[in-house]
Amino acid sequence: MFLTHTKTGSNHTATIERLTSEGLTKLQKSKQFGFDWTAEASNEVYQLRLAEGTEALGLVSLINVPREWRIEISLIEASTENIGKAKNLIG
Repeated sequence: MFLTHTKTGSNHTATIERLTSEGLTKLQKSKQFGFDWTAEASNEVYQLRLAEGTEALGLVSLINVPREWRIEISLIEASTENIGKAKNLIG
């Protein structure tokens, strides 16, 4: 997956990885996201980040419901610097 920097047009490789509850607590302190992501700790929470970085650019919380053969998106959010017309990355 690639993300494009809006000002330079350069492409960057992005990575999606699962977060631990410790990682969620660390993110909550960063103020990059408006929702209380620690409330999603019982679900599978994944972060989108640049492959060469550690900063979370987006988060998604998933609930696996195997008896119904489905996955529910509980919550999804982009970081504050990647929302609206002034966002840094698109993709």
